[in-house]
Amino acid sequence: MVIFLVALVVLGPKKLPELGRTLGKVVREMKKALHEFKDQVDPHIVDPFVNNVNSFKEPFQNVINPINDLMPVKSSETPKEIFKTTELPKPPEPIISKEIPKESQVSPQNEKNEPLSK
Repeated sequence: MVIFLVALVVLGPKKLPELGRTLGKVVREMKKALHEFKDQVDPHIVDPFVNNVNSFKEPFQNVINPINDLMPVKSSETPKEIFKTTELPKPPEPIISKEIPKESQVSPQNEKNEPLSK
């Protein structure tokens, strides 16, 4: 704002619009030159860098892709929804027989591990 007021006082109201147009043209030409330079330099700098990054990334992608295939995830799901625990079904009730098979029974023994007689 201060620069504008100084320019208005120094150049006057008739020359100020002309100066603005000239500065606009200079800035536009500088931007154009910068874009042309960038377009010429980018293929020599950015492309080899991108190729190096891609070659570095490839072994990791080979490991990650099969893992991602194992976990299909919808993009709309939040992490809480993805890792939400689900209730497991109750296991079936065990079938308990009141009869104990003879081979499973242990015969009573005394302190010397001798069978007790009845």
